[in-house]
Amino acid sequence: MKRPTFLPLLSAIFLLVGLVASKAAQSIVDVFGPDAANGTSVAQFISSASGFNSPKVHPVNSTSFDWWYFDAVSEDQQYSIVVIFFISSYRAFPFISGSTILPTIITISSSEDDLLTGAEAFAEEATIVTTGDGATGLWKDTGFSFAGTEDMSSYTISVNASGIQGTFTMDTISPPHYPCALAGANESMLLMPHIGWANSIPDSIGKVDFNVNGTDVNFTGVGYHDKNWADKPMNDTVASWYWGHGRLGPYTVVWFDALSLNNAAEYASGYVTQNSSVLTNGCLAASVRPLGSNTSYPPTASNDLPTGFNVSISLDSGDTLVFQVELVSVIAGGTGIYSRWVAALTGGLVGGSGESWNGTAVTEQFVFDD
Repeated sequence: MKRPTFLPLLSAIFLLVGLVASKAAQSIVDVFGPDAANGTSVAQFISSASGFNSPKVHPVNSTSFDWWYFDAVSEDQQYSIVVIFFISSYRAFPFISGSTILPTIITISSSEDDLLTGAEAFAEEATIVTTGDGATGLWKDTGFSFAGTEDMSSYTISVNASGIQGTFTMDTISPPHYPCALAGANESMLLMPHIGWANSIPDSIGKVDFNVNGTDVNFTGVGYHDKNWADKPMNDTVASWYWGHGRLGPYTVVWFDALSLNNAAEYASGYVTQNSSVLTNGCLAASVRPLGSNTSYPPTASNDLPTGFNVSISLDSGDTLVFQVELVSVIAGGTGIYSRWVAALTGGLVGGSGESWNGTAVTEQFVFDD
């Protein structure tokens, strides 16, 4: 009797395993040089089935931009960190400068140490590797990099620059989303005309371990990561925008409220989760208005800086989450045109149990219309 041979079957199994492994490991590599490209930029504003955190503009010319933004804030509002990886010229985003379109920026604040420090570096080359929905970015020879898992469940940001060294990790606790929908294929990624937004990590356990010129900055807090991109300069598109994220008691909250420069139309997005369950994620779900003397809506750059904001977000249940954003400290800008703050949150559900919660946030405003 002839012994059965398993070689063909084993070969087929190994081939199948190899194909699966090859598919799982498939990555897309994008490399960007130091100069703005000539010609027309093409921006992606409709989502794909994967590549949530991938570059969205090809090529990046002098009037387009793409960036990856990361921050964390301690729940007592004493510490914060912001790291941004840009592909942009000054013409496209007029708050950066330098000899290349590849700047990286970090700011770290510590009220306890009376510390507010920042640094920037300019790369001659940036490489972004997209695998699944996650991305890994290296701004060559700057000491700045980020690395994300395929499912975007965690990210690590590493900095090894003059006077600032450390790592910043985040493990997500809320699902990713676009302005009007959760992550998925064929969704609009337009926040407003010409500007896209993808929020990979609306909330996370952020852990920061840095040394700044000999001072240790270590904290665990509210971590956040998103990206924006555009095929027109920001100051040719935006009249004003309010953005923020934070934790309010049991809720994760993210908000955007912007006005278009050309037609003064309002574009808003509100996102709320509780225990990782989405309570709302919709366009026009949020309303943000400034507080303080000599402030107005629509805002102008000649207004005084606000002391805070009133935010209202409509939930799918029909309830409304209303909270006040009290500005605690300036961590970038500090002008009528642009400011970013650490903030305290207070509020609750209108018509609910009457319970009020406290929380922590990072928020910012741009005002280009005067």
